Amino acid sequence: MDAQPDPGQVDAGRRSRWGDHLVLTQNAAPSRRQLMWMVLLDAGPPAALASHTALEVAGFADFAREAAQIHVVVPRGARCAPLAGLRVHGSRRLHADDLVLESGLARTATARSALDAAAWQPYPRFACALVSAVVQQRLCTVDELDAAMARVGRIRHQVHLRLVVADLGGGPLTNGEEEVLRLCRRFGLVPPRRQVRRRDLDGRVRHLDCEWDLSDGQLAVLEVDGRHHPGGAQLAGGRAPGARPGHQRTSSPPCHRHRGPARTRAPGS
Repeated sequence: MDAQPDPGQVDAGRRSRWGDHLVLTQNAAPSRRQLMWMVLLDAGPPAALASHTALEVAGFADFAREAAQIHVVVPRGARCAPLAGLRVHGSRRLHADDLVLESGLARTATARSALDAAAWQPYPRFACALVSAVVQQRLCTVDELDAAMARVGRIRHQVHLRLVVADLGGGPLTNGEEEVLRLCRRFGLVPPRRQVRRRDLDGRVRHLDCEWDLSDGQLAVLEVDGRHHPGGAQLAGGRAPGARPGHQRTSSPPCHRHRGPARTRAPGS
């Protein structure tokens, strides 16, 4: 990119003007990384890559259609040159301490990027799944998400996102596991212990998705989303290590999509 182009080079098609301040010093289409640079250079500080694009630069394996666009956040009222596939977001809360540099590119910090990506799309369940995936991929911590929630003010899906951040404090959630906790809250059930370490009959360590102690002394086990999970009979002795005599283990098959209203009663009711 060149701020002082040779008009002859531009006229000959060997250079191309872009936006108000840039000239691309090639006649081929720019790469995605070049487009990121062009957007930021044209908009100027404190513009930054945001949302799905900031997560992409941080190494996130995204699964949303919106990730195909380049997302940039600018101060409310600022302008950016139009570009096919560019999504510009205006923000009243864009401060220097919200930004980090990644290979020279300014982007919003990972926790804020996850919350922005969740809030800038319409479906609360998808928003919660995306935030959970960022934690599962070890790109930010629950504490960082919690701190970012306190800074961003009112956002879309705020109630759902606060609940999923609280749930993530017990460990990363799959979408199905988050649904189990939501159903527990809905029907007044005690939340389960999650990701409990057990050994199967072959001595391999397994992590059980959900466990409850029932009022009759039995242990209820629920595995969510996956036929690879062991059934109760596959676990060593069919009983939790350290369980009191008389405790038994029950196991449900892997959960699939629930159809119709749930009919769940609290243990012992």
